Amino acid sequence: MIIPKPYVFITGSPRSGTSMITKIVDSHPDVGILMENVFGLRRRHWDFPDYWHNDEILFQIVNETFSELIEPIVGNKVCVPDVWNTDEIMKMCSFFSSSKIIFMVRDPVSVVLSRQRRDNEDEYSNEAKKYLCFDWSDKKHTSISSWRQSVEVYWKLKESMKKNILLVYYDDFVNNFEFGVKEIFNFLDLPMNESVHSWHKLPHYDSEGNKVKDLKYKDKPVSDHKSNETLPEGIIDHLNGLIHYQLWKDRQI
Repeated sequence: MIIPKPYVFITGSPRSGTSMITKIVDSHPDVGILMENVFGLRRRHWDFPDYWHNDEILFQIVNETFSELIEPIVGNKVCVPDVWNTDEIMKMCSFFSSSKIIFMVRDPVSVVLSRQRRDNEDEYSNEAKKYLCFDWSDKKHTSISSWRQSVEVYWKLKESMKKNILLVYYDDFVNNFEFGVKEIFNFLDLPMNESVHSWHKLPHYDSEGNKVKDLKYKDKPVSDHKSNETLPEGIIDHLNGLIHYQLWKDRQI
């Protein structure tokens, strides 16, 4: 059971720039990336379709989905650990002739602030709260827990994928787009294409393979994605107690 196309999986914690990177990669004429086709599985809602326990049926569904894309390289974007975990990503990658992963990590301060602005109170089901090992004391700490565990997912994926995984620091990427975008397409063994620089003007694939402009949010150039927001001191103190945060600051994740 192998789909004869190279596969690109884009992931990272929620609000870490995964949608932006997905659209940039999808803007290359040789690549078609679906935006968050979760194939029915969402850990934050604790939804687990039966076919995820049957590789043959899941493969058929995945194969039918990606057969609709005409590009020679296909892919998908799903966030971790709130939606998928390491095992689910590796299972999806195993269905393709070859796979590469682009993993986004962003300043957790920005991640927490962004999630505070966007998340609904009912983002996680009560069932999910029983099993997801997050700090549920308040939304800030829940977001920090999610960010920390996303870094741990990266470590697990890197162990399995070796040289087929690229870690992208969102904050560095938006500060040096030309360098960052070349690094991504070198990793994918693809030549640069002018369409990549116009990514914010183009329609992109939604989860079902339809081309949509301003998918999820109104697109804007990478230079407009910079943020200078800060969190209350107490949260910074909490982050400073995490080795993950120190590794992020040192760019050694």
